Amino acid sequence: MIGGKLADWKLLPSILGIYLATAIILTVFTLTMYHPVTAVLTIILWGAASFAVMPGMQVRVMNLAQSAPALASTASHSAGNLGNAAGAFIGGLVITHLSLSSLPWVGAVLVSLAFLLGMACYIYERRAAAVSA
Repeated sequence: MIGGKLADWKLLPSILGIYLATAIILTVFTLTMYHPVTAVLTIILWGAASFAVMPGMQVRVMNLAQSAPALASTASHSAGNLGNAAGAFIGGLVITHLSLSSLPWVGAVLVSLAFLLGMACYIYERRAAAVSA
């Protein structure tokens, strides 16, 4: 519900903020994972942030889809499933070649890359809107 309310408030900034929060939470998890209580609390925050981004992402996809919104909606879910599969694959590689305790910081790096890509898109759209105005 929080993710949906944030998406209604300011769509792309809320998505970027949630990505940034997720990267920070995963970075904090590299420290809290060694203590059961703090690990569980961090995982709860991580899960909340991860779920909060989806309503905004869905609204974003639907806003960009002009001629085929139903197809765009299914593509969004397909991309999510692809992300889940890629995450499992990358996680397996990290566990095999680094360690189990490396997963949070690798995840933080990946989410940070998504944040940077989203920020680049946001800056591009703002410049395009300024030029057309």
